[in-house]
Amino acid sequence: MTDELVILIYVTIDANMARHMLPPLGLIYLGTVLRVHGITTRIFDFQHETASWSAVEKAVSDAKHCMVGFSCDSNNIYRVLHLSDRLLSRFPDLKIVLGGPHVTHRWEPYVAERRIIVRGEGEYPLLLLAEHFLRGKGGLRDIPGIAYCMGSKVCSNPISMGLFEDVDAIPFPDYTFLDPLEKYIPAVVTGRGCNHRCYFCSEGSQNHRLRQRSIQKIEEELRALKAFHHGRIPYLFFTDDTFTISPRRVHELCDVLDRIFPDKSRFSFFCGGRVDILAKHPELIYRLKKAGLLHLQIGIESSDRTIKD
Repeated sequence: MTDELVILIYVTIDANMARHMLPPLGLIYLGTVLRVHGITTRIFDFQHETASWSAVEKAVSDAKHCMVGFSCDSNNIYRVLHLSDRLLSRFPDLKIVLGGPHVTHRWEPYVAERRIIVRGEGEYPLLLLAEHFLRGKGGLRDIPGIAYCMGSKVCSNPISMGLFEDVDAIPFPDYTFLDPLEKYIPAVVTGRGCNHRCYFCSEGSQNHRLRQRSIQKIEEELRALKAFHHGRIPYLFFTDDTFTISPRRVHELCDVLDRIFPDKSRFSFFCGGRVDILAKHPELIYRLKKAGLLHLQIGIESSDRTIKD
């Protein structure tokens, strides 16, 4: 029997039968922080058919103290609620934590007596929640960014990144959580938050300021990721919403890619960009292409100012 265990779950409406898919990078970051602090953690990714709900229930049953976290977006929220209720009906003492963009933006309907909400980035609050529920340390009122029930009262604590306000302090994601690894496209995030305030976006609407990782840390992670994949990454996915926000930084990141992946016949990548920045600096598209850009995603909102406002 495992003495203490955190289970992190990503569920979809249907299993993804695609040959390759993106890893649940947010959950991997959370699991890595917990693992670094000595807390046993397992990730179940229901994007593909190898994940088993019976295995989740067995892992909960086999743990002396257990906490289960779900990643929530607007596509999977009702399935998450169904599965969390299913767990609570079988394990009445289990603690459930919901996090992710959907419950960050709209948490009030989902907080319950045994269901806690984490708003914003989850590394620091989830670590404190695990230490509280599994090790009896601290109290809920001292954990930033959570919403919870205290008797008949619903409480919401202010958001704070705590130890991880500096994004370079967050450890590199541990890809040993992924099984089977070959199902996943290698993915990297170079910064968090955004300085823009688009009301339809979970980042902009929550006033999460942009915090960028240092070029040195990004290069270190890319080298480690390449080594982990035995020197071969044919396609890399940058998950940032703001990859092109700084022209100078784009050039620096492209220089890093040229150093690590000099053979462009065996390497390409995806990134997202903003129309306004690329229109002012069209040379960035040529530099990105030279560094291996294959796919560029651009958000086109509307040409009508009244709609945008």
